[in-house]
Amino acid sequence: MSAGKGSEAGFLRQLAEAIRHHGGPAYDAQRARSLAEAVWRDLGHRAPDDFPHLVQEGDLRFVCQWYEQPPIMTVMVWDGEMWRDMERLLLPGEPPEREGETR
Repeated sequence: MSAGKGSEAGFLRQLAEAIRHHGGPAYDAQRARSLAEAVWRDLGHRAPDDFPHLVQEGDLRFVCQWYEQPPIMTVMVWDGEMWRDMERLLLPGEPPEREGETR
């Protein structure tokens, strides 16, 4: 598992690095960073009970698992036959609350 529990900026940096590493040559630094930001914008503010918990972009899939301890995002790659877990990143912060909920 990669990453330590930390800032959103650090998480986005690690997610972009995972995209570059596992996404292949089509993902330069700028494209990987843009995708990381888009994925987190889509998934990062969904409460644990909201669905879906994943975003797919081509042969890459990103799955938030807020119920894991600690909460993680799994980066998966399609290998032509099945989805393979390639990297697990610790999610920054706490799970978002559902509208109307309080802690």
